[in-house]
Formats: sequence, structure tokens, C-alpha cells
Amino acid sequence: MQQLIDAKGKLNHGKIKKFILSANPEIVVNIPEANVDYALTGESANEKIKSFFNDKETAEEIRTCSKDLLIQFHNVTDNTLLEFQKIDYTYWTKPGRLEKLLGEDAPTDAPVEEKPVKKERVPKAQIQIPVAVAVRDANGVVSEVETFTGNQKEVVSFLNTHAGELQVKFFEKKTVVYNIAYQSPEELEDLGNWFTFDELVEAGVFTK
Repeated sequence: MQQLIDAKGKLNHGKIKKFILSANPEIVVNIPEANVDYALTGESANEKIKSFFNDKETAEEIRTCSKDLLIQFHNVTDNTLLEFQKIDYTYWTKPGRLEKLLGEDAPTDAPVEEKPVKKERVPKAQIQIPVAVAVRDANGVVSEVETFTGNQKEVVSFLNTHAGELQVKFFEKKTVVYNIAYQSPEELEDLGNWFTFDELVEAGVFTK
């Protein structure tokens, strides 16, 4: 019997671990809305999943689809099916996030003996996070963009203040949306990088 792993709006490392049971399973990706259906290639499950998230042609197909786009990974070897959405794909394709999704302790990786490395932690108060808040109309057009870069406490204060102002100004006319930890101004122009508060809660970025 096929095991279904529902990761829609909540894809994380735990879901990936449940999906991968063999060292190097055959994985087929299927995206009905984008007419995508092919077997992933790579020498391990991790490499196969990376090839999907790093494929530029697939990224363009997904970018033009609706925000509720369904993406399916079929592990043919272990008969498991992983389902997630465009919001998950967009979140985990941000620079530096894919490694966290797969995890250093993923069962597909060969054990490697590592020497202890002394790491210097950067205090949260010193970590700078670029964020943006705006509104989106019924046609998906984003406007009234406000950007800010600061530490976690400053960012939370900025988002609360400006999101509240936009909600009052455009009450029941437009939806407040957020762009968190964007890497360049160009990312602000991509409509697929803007998410509502509830969508970011489901992705684990915000907490209620």
C-alpha cells in the first residue's frame, strides 16, 4: 500500500525523512498543472531532490503556475508519495535553505566522521534580515511596497507597524503580503515571492 505524506504548506526535513526509506530510491516528480513528469537523476536521494530544486527549466514552469500548484514526489522504490505546494518550493529554493531541508543527518547520506569545529555564534541582535511588506489586489498586482533591514526585534516591530497601517488603509480591498529575507531587489518584482501571513505561518516562518 502506498504511503501518502501530506506536506502541503508544511514541507520540512521531517517530511523528507519519512519520504526517503532507501539509500538511493527511484524518484519521479509529477506536476499535473505544469505538465511536468520525469524521473530525477543523481547518485543519492539527496542529489536527486537537489536536482529538482535547482533545475531552471522546472523553476520557470512553476513560476507561471498558480500559488496552489500541487507538486508530487513518487518514491517508486519504497512506494511513498510526497505532496507539497508552490509555496513550499518557493520557500526552500531561497539561497542556503535547501541544505536545511535535506539535513545533515538525512538517511540518504553516508556517515562521515567529523572533527569538532568550534563555531562562533552571531548574537540574534546582530543578524540583519531584509524584509518587505506590501498589498496585493485581486489581480495579483503588488503595490505600496515598504522595505526594511534590521535585527529580529526591529523587523518584527516594522512589519507589525506597517502591516497594520496597510490593513487599515486597504481594508477588505487588498491583501497584505510579505517578502521575508529576500536576496536582491529583483526578488521583490517576482510575484511568487510574496506571501500572506497565514501562508507564512503554514510554512513555519511566522507564528501566531
